[in-house]
Amino acid sequence: MQFNQWLRLFLVYCFYTWNLIMYLQMGKKWFKNPVKESSLTVKNIKGEMIGRSSVSAIKGLKDDLKTKKDGNSFVMSYSGSSKKAKSVAKQVLSDQLGGSKTAVQGIQINKFSVKYRVDNKTYLPQKSTIKIDYENSQSKVKVSTKAEGTYSSLNKINDVSVPNSVKAKSKSIPKSVANLLF
Repeated sequence: MQFNQWLRLFLVYCFYTWNLIMYLQMGKKWFKNPVKESSLTVKNIKGEMIGRSSVSAIKGLKDDLKTKKDGNSFVMSYSGSSKKAKSVAKQVLSDQLGGSKTAVQGIQINKFSVKYRVDNKTYLPQKSTIKIDYENSQSKVKVSTKAEGTYSSLNKINDVSVPNSVKAKSKSIPKSVANLLF
């Protein structure tokens, strides 16, 4: 699996997990670190694989969604700043932070957008996009986040392995950095 996402403080370009060892590419270097099944990092990876945030947003906004047929897909979308959308956006942010309600206190949601594309025969997801524009009410820092996921070859299971070149190049993450990430 390959993700482009932030893991707390560092942009991770690519990562693999195998037998509770995570191999991460930061910049041009590979690192490895054991992870616990119960860790926030593992929970978030599993959530990304099943599109938890998009599904949560779609369920929360089900009465406000626009749905259209586009070729062999149905596209459900919402963009706006209703009271309900702001509440759903805060829940999505909280979920990404491991369910921490205190982490989203003091955040003012300005706009929330979600787009979810599914196959019109199988209803399996094809693509999801979530965008949240918000501001920290104390620091007045404005943030715009965008998460996109593309799904393919669903229900087609093949062997997954970490490339030998990645295993050979990976160095252990220093404890001080590992504590921030995991």
